[in-house]
Parts: sequence; C-alpha cells; structure tokens
Amino acid sequence: MGQNLRDWANTDAGLLHFKRLARQLPEDGVAIAFPNETSCRVRLAEVRWPGGPVCPVCSAHKIGHITRGDLYRCNECSKAFSAISGTILHKTSVGLRTCFLIAERILTDPPGYHLRVTLNSIVSEFSISKTSALKFRSLITNDIWSNPPGLITRSVCTGVL
Repeated sequence: MGQNLRDWANTDAGLLHFKRLARQLPEDGVAIAFPNETSCRVRLAEVRWPGGPVCPVCSAHKIGHITRGDLYRCNECSKAFSAISGTILHKTSVGLRTCFLIAERILTDPPGYHLRVTLNSIVSEFSISKTSALKFRSLITNDIWSNPPGLITRSVCTGVL
C-alpha cells in the first residue's frame, strides 16, 4: 500500500475515516477496557465470530473448548484453533493486548500524524523489538485504513462502526 495509503490518508475522506475510528475507541481507554490478554481475546473472538466460533479450516460451527481456555476444537475436523488462528496476528510474538494498545496509540495521534508514529516510540512504550515494532506498525496501520476496517480495528473500536 505504501505511498498510496499515505496519499489517501491525507485527503479529507481519509482524515474523516481516521477521526471516525478514533471516536469509537473506549471512552476510558484501551488499557482500562481491555486490562489483560484474556479480555482482548474475548473481544477479538466476539468481533470475529458474532454468532459463535467457526472453524478456520472447514468452516464448521460445531465447536468445543479445549481445557486450555483460549483454544477451541472443531467437532467436524478435530483441528484446534484460537481466536487469532488464520489472522494477521497468528504466530506472532507480540501479545494481543500490546497490539490493541499500539492501535490506540496510532489512532490517538494528532490528525495528519497517524502514519508517523515512530518505531522508537513503539519500542520504548511497549518494550518490543524494533523488528516487531516495524511489523506491527505496518500491520495495524493497514488494518486501520482497510475498508471496512480490519479485525484489530473493529476489536479496539468498541463503539458502532
């Protein structure tokens, strides 16, 4: 997306899109609304599967829980999966809560600066590596600017989109 995203983001339509999303953040902030990994996983699952979990392998709706609370097992194909399986967050080293907080940080930057959240600020604020900061800044920025907004943005923005 690169330069095209930057060009669109600085148009009136892009700024309106950004401001609309920023207004949908939790009133007390993401840290209060989602105090731990579990609360983030629950929210992500609710947004991803409003009618209940769906197997990302075979699309079955007959799903059970595995003893470990954040895993599901498909009763049709027997595959185990979580709320992040098959998403941009699958097999990442950064926690879901950190992703939610980075999304909030990007959305609360002053208009026109949202694409300029520095890697160093992400590294220092969230105690992650520069490599992870670069990856997640890009993933989350693209998620925010998707039309419709992506899964992370829809999970973090608790108001009506």
